[in-house]
Amino acid sequence: MGRTWPGLGILILIAASAACDNLDHEPVPVWTPPEEFDGPFGPEIEQVANPPAPGETLRLVTYNVLRGVDVDEDAEFFMRDPDLSKADVIALQEAQRPAGSLEADAAALAHRLQMGFVFVPTFDFDGELHGIALLSRFPLDDIRVMRLPDKTEVDTISPTAQAALRASIETTAGPVEIVNVHLDVALNMPERILQLRPAVIDEPSPVAVLGDFNTNDYIWIGESIPLLPLDAAADTSQADALDGYMRRIDYDTPTAAFGSTWFGFPENQRLDHIYTRGLATGAGGVVRDLETSDHRPLWLDVSAQL
Repeated sequence: MGRTWPGLGILILIAASAACDNLDHEPVPVWTPPEEFDGPFGPEIEQVANPPAPGETLRLVTYNVLRGVDVDEDAEFFMRDPDLSKADVIALQEAQRPAGSLEADAAALAHRLQMGFVFVPTFDFDGELHGIALLSRFPLDDIRVMRLPDKTEVDTISPTAQAALRASIETTAGPVEIVNVHLDVALNMPERILQLRPAVIDEPSPVAVLGDFNTNDYIWIGESIPLLPLDAAADTSQADALDGYMRRIDYDTPTAAFGSTWFGFPENQRLDHIYTRGLATGAGGVVRDLETSDHRPLWLDVSAQL
């Protein structure tokens, strides 16, 4: 470990906040109905055929599947795992529609799990359309898509165009907004907050924001080269700094103590999060036995507060 600079984590948040307050020179991303996207980047939507009656609690899961869903293995694991088998909503990142196919792998997984789904392609890579998805046991209402601002000039780590996907789900206490996000890899904290902010800042309560925030512990040079671990130069990590920012804008951080969600070299890291506003939270955890990805599923029970 290198020498740390006390207080630098606070300075990171102040710099990011100041940058966020000066966005007049950039177009403001907006939530857009999915039917406004057509052609190969048009979303796939299929509502669940026989939904159960709304309940009080929703079990949320977020899972980066790593370049496509392993449909057979993932479906079998989700159906037999004691925690994941009770999932009401599953947010996927890095789902894909294979070249020449009319159906995303997220659709195949949803069919196996008897859930409805929406899949939003965000970029084309070698003929395959990659994107994000929401799977749900309940109808997905008021579906919206937001193309997040591109905060990288060159990203040799992960060539992507990022988006957020929002839907509303009814509970016995009223509707809950669900926002699935996937942020770029090679971002320092000010740029990471700037990319995320449009999708979360004005969301009404109750809302849960979940996904792969890519809060990796590196300082990036030229948006492509990891220079050194962030905690070698600062008294914070990206994950902790983002938690601090979300608390500043009135979100709770119920999964902050759940531990690593990404497993790889040189150290395991906490890249995936679930943030809530206006929701009561219950049990949750990281499922560490599913190894079809370098991420692990993160889950949490939430309920709207009457």
